[in-house]
Amino acid sequence: MSVALQDVGWNLRNTVIWYKPNVFVTSAKDSFTMDFEYLYWFVKDTHNYYFDQQFESTTDGKSIRNMRTVWEIVNGQNSYKHYAGFPKKLVETPIKATCPINGVVLDPFIGSGTTAVVAQELNRNWIGVDINKEYLDIVIERVTS
Repeated sequence: MSVALQDVGWNLRNTVIWYKPNVFVTSAKDSFTMDFEYLYWFVKDTHNYYFDQQFESTTDGKSIRNMRTVWEIVNGQNSYKHYAGFPKKLVETPIKATCPINGVVLDPFIGSGTTAVVAQELNRNWIGVDINKEYLDIVIERVTS
């Protein structure tokens, strides 16, 4: 699989699969229900980038082993007027792993602002971009309340 960022010199370090165990079953009669999405982690220089190793948690709360690349995270609902919102838990690990405290998180499709909210909670700065002004208004409301 080729991703456009690779075509312009970025290096794909990991592909994470977000498995959504509570996804609604589609009524389509000509395909299966999609219950996962991809998250891509790219770096420009494979020898010089920030990475804080993350660990899996056991049922008793202990940390063990390097985190795997299939994450089972329930797709929560939100009250914001955005059809593709995602749970805060989904962005916590990538932010912790790839952005130092006081670093900057860029979300070029900020949507309802979940990335901004989590970045702020984790003491990271953030930049968000979206073509839809209504979404940007939601982001401002979420990060200032």
